[in-house]
Amino acid sequence: MFHLVRTRSSRKSKSFNIDVYLLAAGFLILCNNYDSISGSPIHGVNVRFADPGEFPYVVSIKRFNPTNPQPEKDHVCTGVLVSHRDVLTAERCADTFGNQRPEIVVGNNNIREGTKHYVHWWMAVRQWANVRNVALEFLQNSLLIYRVYSFLKQRE
Repeated sequence: MFHLVRTRSSRKSKSFNIDVYLLAAGFLILCNNYDSISGSPIHGVNVRFADPGEFPYVVSIKRFNPTNPQPEKDHVCTGVLVSHRDVLTAERCADTFGNQRPEIVVGNNNIREGTKHYVHWWMAVRQWANVRNVALEFLQNSLLIYRVYSFLKQRE
């Protein structure tokens, strides 16, 4: 008698586990379709989308992927223009690309409408210090400069 009760309980438990897994899978599929699995930067008090042209010196650093119909998903990090050919960003940004060269999008807060530029070379502060034999005081959170082939023109 005890064995039968245990078997029924075991069947209900297995059925419940399968239902939970199906519910979780459905939830993940729904979230992925509406891009709510990844964090969204538009959360918090007084946070809003930038107006077009509001931050002309901020650029998107993204993977070069011309076949992707959703270029927003290729965005890796953000940088800032420090000259007409140089972009300053965090060194960890370059770690994402491996052997690929990133694409720099300038001139619009909509990644689809900005002007694309391609990286000629890059150098991290650590590399610069090593070449110049300069001892760095802070070894973490280093910076990186990307140099692009053509002049970067911001939106006026």
